[in-house]
Amino acid sequence: KYAQMLARLVNWLGASHGLENGSRTADSLEHRGLTIVELGTSLGVTTAYMAAVDSRNKVITYEGCEAVAEIAKENWQSLGLNNITCHVGEIDVERLAKELQKVDVAFIDANHTYASTRAYFNMLATKVHAKSVLVVDDIHYNADMERAWREICADERVTSTMDLYQMGLVFFDKHYWKRHYVMKL
Repeated sequence: KYAQMLARLVNWLGASHGLENGSRTADSLEHRGLTIVELGTSLGVTTAYMAAVDSRNKVITYEGCEAVAEIAKENWQSLGLNNITCHVGEIDVERLAKELQKVDVAFIDANHTYASTRAYFNMLATKVHAKSVLVVDDIHYNADMERAWREICADERVTSTMDLYQMGLVFFDKHYWKRHYVMKL
């Protein structure tokens, strides 16, 4: 269900990027593709869901374990997904910052520590724009992750957040009021 939610988010953002500046012509619907960053590939399920939305989207993902990354690559190949770049090894935040021009969607699901989560967020937040959305997984996993989530919510660059319990959504559009939503299911 979370992979499906991420796919819907990517689909919605892709459509909204095509409608920027109030243009609703057929030409405006031809967006250039989104830049999607995933930190923590695992077996590549969420990666596949996000990549499958539109082949013009560029998905860059990082996985720490080479054996797990190989399984993910096999899964993507069997699905015919060719718009995924997978980096194996420790996430080098400085290298990633140099490689990225912008981030439309980011899914942070790696190294569930306070320091790492904050470092990932701080780097990605320098690459976002008003329509970007960052998704932080496992925000209630442990006390460190809860602390990191609270600080992300309070960050001055962030306008709105949604706590879905399993994960949190982070928005940067200055047209929104500063607000923290908690979904109670």
